[in-house]
Amino acid sequence: MKERVINKKNLWLLIMMLVPGILLADHNRNQTIQLKKGWNAVYLEVDPEVHDPDNAFANLPVDLIATFYGQISSIQYIKDPDEGNWKTDGWHKWIRPDAPDAFLKNLYRIHAGQSYLIHATEDAVWQIKGESSFSRPKWKPNSFNLIGFSIDPNDKPTFAQYFTNSDAHENLLVYDLIDNHWNKISDLYASMIEPGKAYWIYCKGESDFMGPLDITLPLGDDALDYQATGSTLRIFMKNDSDVPVTYDLNPIPGLDNSALVSLSMELRYAVKTIVLDDIISDPNKTLESGQVKTIYLTVRRDRMDIGTYSNLLELTGGGSRFYIPVSAIVKNKIGN
Repeated sequence: MKERVINKKNLWLLIMMLVPGILLADHNRNQTIQLKKGWNAVYLEVDPEVHDPDNAFANLPVDLIATFYGQISSIQYIKDPDEGNWKTDGWHKWIRPDAPDAFLKNLYRIHAGQSYLIHATEDAVWQIKGESSFSRPKWKPNSFNLIGFSIDPNDKPTFAQYFTNSDAHENLLVYDLIDNHWNKISDLYASMIEPGKAYWIYCKGESDFMGPLDITLPLGDDALDYQATGSTLRIFMKNDSDVPVTYDLNPIPGLDNSALVSLSMELRYAVKTIVLDDIISDPNKTLESGQVKTIYLTVRRDRMDIGTYSNLLELTGGGSRFYIPVSAIVKNKIGN
């Protein structure tokens, strides 16, 4: 019998199914990936509604997917995808069910925060509906990492800008998949990081680097979950670059356009606390190099009717764009 683990996401789903009047959390959004004929290096930012590759790619001209979970210490072990070196330790692959070698597959699920090599037999558009979650990069030390990033398509950074203050990436090595071949990026000051794309990047030593704008949620969580009794949660921010970074924080609905969680903001300083009626009126959205800032977000149940609320917070800055799920339950109308 398989052991079943109840995580926070599964617990929310269970509560929402059992409690009358509670709707499913509206943390979904779409990610669109342009697949070119041949090999594509793809980074998933959403957790697909359809996890099984057999179903996810049933109507797409895709015949092979591979992802890597191991460690590669030297570039000599990185082979062009057409060489098909999938038997090396760490590789997991999916093969189209009607292929004669489909029985060799060992990849059964696709999920957010993972990078994939996808072979398409012709150009196609992969439209992915899935749940957003906030996560930090998981760097394998002293290894090349097949990795992508949460990049703002309207403010794409160069590799040099993005990694400027990361000790683990001081002598940055980046390989980009172009025309089915891995090519070393020679001009890191001109080459921009593309959203939804994966690269081979070397990480020297331990690192949790996530770009110029470093974001941490309470207890290292992946969402702001107020549940039925929570009142105030924090977002920790730090400018990890050597230039000022301006950020922007906005509440946005998920695909179902559910009612938004009503939030107010507190900015706590040594001599005073500033209370803002919403989260978009922060008077100072610029962080100087090395500056740390904590934002306190308070759920305003007095402005919400009885029910369950969920949406996303879009946080941009330093070339990054993060989506933070937020949820809250109102059991009793205040004042009733």
